[in-house]
Amino acid sequence: MLQEVFITCAVTGAGDTAGKHPDLPVAPEQIAQASVDAAKAGAAIAHVHVRDPDTSAGARAPELFAETVDRIRSADTDVVLNLTTGMGGDFYWNPDDPYKAGPGSDLAHAAERVQHVLQLKPEICSFDIATMNFFDSAFISTPDLLVEMGELIKSVGTKPELECFDLGQVRLANHLIDQGVIDSPALFQICLGVPWGAPADTESMLAMRNLLTADAIWSGF
Repeated sequence: MLQEVFITCAVTGAGDTAGKHPDLPVAPEQIAQASVDAAKAGAAIAHVHVRDPDTSAGARAPELFAETVDRIRSADTDVVLNLTTGMGGDFYWNPDDPYKAGPGSDLAHAAERVQHVLQLKPEICSFDIATMNFFDSAFISTPDLLVEMGELIKSVGTKPELECFDLGQVRLANHLIDQGVIDSPALFQICLGVPWGAPADTESMLAMRNLLTADAIWSGF
């Protein structure tokens, strides 16, 4: 496994955090500037989400990604771009009609989830290997959808960062590697402490690390 340390800075995320800090980047120019500032401070990778400039809510509009990426690429930095593909899998239970997704759900097919990656061809994109309870909702990425997304991502030469929140997701990621959907050496991100995945402790990180392929490149939080 790779022993060198590299720092990734996630400058805004997609959570409901816009009202919690006055300087949270929201508009594309703010997100781009935060990414450039992080790179100049020592970050090797900028993990980029975008937000609706009017509502500050997390968004997946390709034009917002395009403006943000264009601004970063035109700046004086060699930061590696890691664009999220985590939007489009949010399901909220509808107590009034269990056969329909509830308010706040955002479900999209594979091509929609990676549209901005196919257009912008970043060096890396996040790839959530997860169907799981996630805070008060569920996040859905079924194995067949992951295969389709993985093949689309591979077609433009972007490296998927396999985000795993629990042990079973590492197993599924390894299966995708065995199938040839993901090229080796695979890039893993071990994600701990997110409700309701693995807890943020040493034992969980070691258990997940020990399931990784021998040539894996990995980081964690």
